[in-house]
Amino acid sequence: MKNKLILFFSLILTLNLFASTDTKFYNINSMYGISMRKITSISKDDKGFIWGASKMGILRVTEGDCRIYQLPYIATDIISVNLTYSYSGLYAYTNNGQLFRYDKLHDQFTLFTSLREYIDDKYLNVHKIIASDNGCLWIACTQGLYKLKNDTLAIAVETGNQVRNILFSDNESLIYTTDAEIKQINIKTKKTCVIYNNSKAGMDMNISSLLYDKKNNRLWIGTFSSGLHFIDLETKKQHKIAIPNFPRQPILALEANTDSTYLVGIDGKGVWELNREGDAVLNVYKENIDNPSSL
Repeated sequence: MKNKLILFFSLILTLNLFASTDTKFYNINSMYGISMRKITSISKDDKGFIWGASKMGILRVTEGDCRIYQLPYIATDIISVNLTYSYSGLYAYTNNGQLFRYDKLHDQFTLFTSLREYIDDKYLNVHKIIASDNGCLWIACTQGLYKLKNDTLAIAVETGNQVRNILFSDNESLIYTTDAEIKQINIKTKKTCVIYNNSKAGMDMNISSLLYDKKNNRLWIGTFSSGLHFIDLETKKQHKIAIPNFPRQPILALEANTDSTYLVGIDGKGVWELNREGDAVLNVYKENIDNPSSL
């Protein structure tokens, strides 16, 4: 539903999508003579445009051009700006609940709603929003998991309980995380089930990113300080990947780039390409000061 690319806190984009060991990276700032910093989210739409979000604005990149769009903020106490995309549209949202939609006709972003005002909570913090193809937005925030459709906002589950991460597992189900548990919800029936309980397992994974592997029915979990894990959704058992000396820095992005490999974006450690079993490192892409085309 959302076609994502690896994101980092500097705007660097790979144009051949890790196709070989001769991978080259290109700095968009240098290519187009701009200065965009701290990109926190990247999406690709159905037209092939690459969109990047920062507090400075929304960047759109094509093969030969780029453009920066300003967001019409109504409050400036912003820590981060993120993007969510589906065939229903492109949205930008801030951690303080401002939600913007890209208007194709007028080629601009307009304010869609202020979630703090809508929910009447001036301290509301939005962690993540994902969009479905039918125009429904699912919102993970400090007040629970909300559903926004046809200008109607309703609590789905976890009233008053902080929801931090969400992703689609299929067209009818979402996986989401609270501080204590990982759960799955059927978005039609609202029935939930617990996938993993931190307290029962005796481990707080402090989750930073998620990826669902439909083929193997696994939930991959990136953490802030304890590496990369996966949960077998058939057995509900949690496993830590068996790669010696795998970095313990925050895992900021997880992406399946082929049918047999994953990309893992690690803060300060580059991009690691792993096999689908998670037990072998195929490539590591890092900055090399002697190679201007390195990450």
